[in-house]
Amino acid sequence: MKNSFYVTTPIYYANGTPHIGHAFTTYLADTLARYHRHFGKQVRFTTGTDEHGQKVQEVAQQNNRTPLEQADLISQRFRDAWVELAIGPDDFIRTTEERHKKVVNNLVKKLMDQGDIYKGIYKGWYLIEEEDFYPESRVHEVSDDPENDPRLQRVEEENYFFKLSSYTEKLKAHYEQEPDFVLPRNRRNEMLSFLEQGLDDISISRAKVSWGIPVPGDEGQVIYVWIEALMNYLTSAGIYQSEEQFSHYWPAQVQIVGKDILKFHAIYWPALLLALDLPLPKTILAHGWILSGGEKMSKSKGNTQDPLTLCERFGSDALRYTLIREVSLGQDGNFDQDILANRYNVELANDLGNLFSRTLGFARKRGESELKYTRQSVKDLPVDELYQKLGDCLREYKEQMDSFQLSRAQEALVKALQTLNQFVDASKPWQLAKENQECFLSFTHLMANCLYTMAQAFHPFLPQSCDKIFRTLGTQPKETGYSIELSQLKDSIQLGETPTLFPKIKLETSKSSEKQPSKKKNKQKSITIEDFEKVKMELVTILEASSHPDAEKLLVLQVSTSQGKRQVVSGISKYYELGDLPGKQVVLVKNLEEVEIRGVKSQGMILAASNKKELSLVTVDSKIQEGSRVS
Repeated sequence: MKNSFYVTTPIYYANGTPHIGHAFTTYLADTLARYHRHFGKQVRFTTGTDEHGQKVQEVAQQNNRTPLEQADLISQRFRDAWVELAIGPDDFIRTTEERHKKVVNNLVKKLMDQGDIYKGIYKGWYLIEEEDFYPESRVHEVSDDPENDPRLQRVEEENYFFKLSSYTEKLKAHYEQEPDFVLPRNRRNEMLSFLEQGLDDISISRAKVSWGIPVPGDEGQVIYVWIEALMNYLTSAGIYQSEEQFSHYWPAQVQIVGKDILKFHAIYWPALLLALDLPLPKTILAHGWILSGGEKMSKSKGNTQDPLTLCERFGSDALRYTLIREVSLGQDGNFDQDILANRYNVELANDLGNLFSRTLGFARKRGESELKYTRQSVKDLPVDELYQKLGDCLREYKEQMDSFQLSRAQEALVKALQTLNQFVDASKPWQLAKENQECFLSFTHLMANCLYTMAQAFHPFLPQSCDKIFRTLGTQPKETGYSIELSQLKDSIQLGETPTLFPKIKLETSKSSEKQPSKKKNKQKSITIEDFEKVKMELVTILEASSHPDAEKLLVLQVSTSQGKRQVVSGISKYYELGDLPGKQVVLVKNLEEVEIRGVKSQGMILAASNKKELSLVTVDSKIQEGSRVS
């Protein structure tokens, strides 16, 4: 079995600047790359810029630049952004590079020579903004009035075509044999439905666009940007350049894409690979959109988020962590500065930062630099129980990471932090420091071991902050991955400086959100419209459902709201199977005070209609925009 891990993002179109969606996709890939490096794998993580096509040519003309000058400018913006965001690809590929042109030329020539490419006449529509072809039979997917839609051009020209239709049955067979080829399952089902409709041959060249890679033997045609750009994955892997490198890294373990470009990666791309007799990637991972206030971000709506501005204020670790935390695999997720600030203060500053400061930081402030551990000195502390709980969390973390469920993996780590903080509360180190110095030093050494392990597990999400923890402990993460066994440090360690990991951020609080004085209960049976308007309800989507750890009748639901992800405990386990709930739209009362129900936090209430025998969640009769107000 190869000890390699090849992860890719799409290469980003060179006609704009990096936005929050680009950052999210690339953070996902970078995080997986860091995770697998911790286990000693030889990792290759690639991204880059897609620099050919009609849009780049037009933008260059508008700016009085050559297309290459325009591409040079945008490509550098992406490179600079990844440095600022602490993203470190192993290869940044540009489609204007000679290595890529040679690869594309060889691959297309092979397809032509074996008869998979032929010349014909394309008649239909061309969607300019996506550089995508839509025949008459499919143009209704993007417009009800294509004749008067400025986004569409009617096209009739002689092109080269790829025999996509010939690979319909082979693609179906691959989907059947490899259930994880496209994840999550709902995206896989969309692609299967697309295949069931039957595939048409596709145009793979343009006659009226000059900025691109010429078709071999025909300088009057350039290869369609969505065909040659896909081939970058093979270029970066080393095909026709280093067969040793190519055989080591290809096929890719995971290719990460947004759901809006899944068709190109899950239909066109594997069909091309089948035609070229090359292995298909193991998994195409399609993530959802990042929403703001329940709506897709766009410049026209004025709800875009600049990742570099957010990084400057909160740091790249917090931005990476929160984006991945808020957008579960396959689902859309809400994200804005307030959501980021909340995650920063609650989970990063409170749970992790405070744990670090009140254990290692507290010892350092007392002048302790050498920590010594003796098992006997902490015999009265529930150490074995602590290790068992942390071990369970770490096993869950690894299972979720290996399944690409990064948000759930974070939840397992947060649970581990909460366990550690509860242990600190119960152990009272401030009291141990006064009463039993040996026990205090052993306790702090124990926490150093736990923090070392947590830093290794958190490192893919928080690389800069975890490096600070390693420096404090005078060590480095193990190259063979973290261990479930927490006693990894020497019995005597030197404690270095303990910086503040996540300084608290003060949030502006409006007067309306300040706590109001309590009022006497209204004993009237009726309420006013003003009373009713105090109840804030909105339509939310259930992202995940799990059993309550301590109550059979309760389920723990993760829901996506206009203010970010929330957790709700609901007594519906008797009436719903876990697998039936994700994706269901329900009504959430969102301004209830947060409570704990049998030890699990609940942030709101899901509405349901019930009698003594039946229960049904309150929902809507047709799917509408997530975050819509219910009144």
